[in-house]
Amino acid sequence: MKLVLSSQGHNKNDLVDVRFGRCNYFAVYDDVSKTFEFVENKGAESSQGAGIAAAQAVLDLKADVLLTERLGPKAYRVLAESGMKLYKCHGMTLEDAVNRFETHTYETIDGPYR
Repeated sequence: MKLVLSSQGHNKNDLVDVRFGRCNYFAVYDDVSKTFEFVENKGAESSQGAGIAAAQAVLDLKADVLLTERLGPKAYRVLAESGMKLYKCHGMTLEDAVNRFETHTYETIDGPYR
């Protein structure tokens, strides 16, 4: 399974970013190899449409799960329609978030942030 997390940086000890569309990086975790890969969020600096650009970038990564704090309406729609599993996560390192995901259940993101 492949997890994507909104990330403040490009190290497994960096924090999960509460922002999705404007996070600095996407941390991609492969649960088979137990490794992280980091992808720069090129839409973060967009004057508009950052959420849609970020959603498309995550879909292009072929992930199964997204861990982030919140999603705007457009990004939520795109990701929810794709069938990707969306979970709320923040306030911890990327490594801690992945470890917790493997042993606990996160709250599902069942709608856009208002």
